[in-house]
Amino acid sequence: MVRLLLLSLLVFSTSPARAIYKCESGGSITYSDEPCREGRTLGFTAPTRVAPRAADEADARRRAERDKSRLEQIETRRESERLAAEEKHAMAEQRGARAKAIKKHKCEALAQQRQWGDEDAAKAPAGSMEKAQRIARRNAEKYAAVCGK
Repeated sequence: MVRLLLLSLLVFSTSPARAIYKCESGGSITYSDEPCREGRTLGFTAPTRVAPRAADEADARRRAERDKSRLEQIETRRESERLAAEEKHAMAEQRGARAKAIKKHKCEALAQQRQWGDEDAAKAPAGSMEKAQRIARRNAEKYAAVCGK
């Protein structure tokens, strides 16, 4: 409510545009929003609209066409850069997917080797039990190093 009151006070307190008077007094020119008290009021004539020359219009058209052509070149370049970036991103995603598939395949193979090593260690005769356990342990370490499990 207070804001509305302050806003309305501000709006109504601003005075509308007033006339500006150009006064000459004692050889000096002053500007005021009140009529001249001393001296005389100088007339003011607004500048008249000057029609552009045909050469200026043609020059403006040429510049506009040149600017339009430059803008189209910039837009074309940006579009090609955007497409190149998208293609680069897609290729990076494909490489990532390929690397993930290769790692998955390798982990599956290492998991199978670990399983076989464990089975061999469990079924190994007493004389070769230590060697079979060492092979099984190394297979498990290799699997953990590559696959992180």
